[in-house]
Amino acid sequence: MSIGYLNSQEREEIDSWLNTNSLLTIKCKEGKMEQQELEKEIGTVEPEKKDALEPKKVKIVKVDFRDTKKGKIISCESKHPDKEENIHISSVAFLKNKQVVTSGLWYSLDKEQNIQKASALAVFMQKIEASKLKDIEGKEVETELDEDQWLCFKAY
Repeated sequence: MSIGYLNSQEREEIDSWLNTNSLLTIKCKEGKMEQQELEKEIGTVEPEKKDALEPKKVKIVKVDFRDTKKGKIISCESKHPDKEENIHISSVAFLKNKQVVTSGLWYSLDKEQNIQKASALAVFMQKIEASKLKDIEGKEVETELDEDQWLCFKAY
């Protein structure tokens, strides 16, 4: 494979595309590549979350299933007091072996085709006193922030 030189119009088109479509900008100068961006180090400034919601009690208005690569997960459309549009929560923090853990509300069934006992979903349903999935709708549930600063249900 050989690499040819670009004419000025081709360089301008590539520069324009890179400047608008790439995280790594490579600048062409007289046929040589400058790769200053490759010298960048990891920053120390925490990213700001726009529209981050504080943990508050939410009302679950609808329960949905979502298919993922790992399987089905329960997604609860919920009304947060600080947001006009509904939000979706699909994870729960609960106690497991005397430690708080966070897990997705995975829809897993036992051999009798019931929700798997001791699963995150079962623990959550027991905490909010819902014996069936449809009983989750209308419940008011406390939330907290998980390790990634996303809202999850609090079930402990």
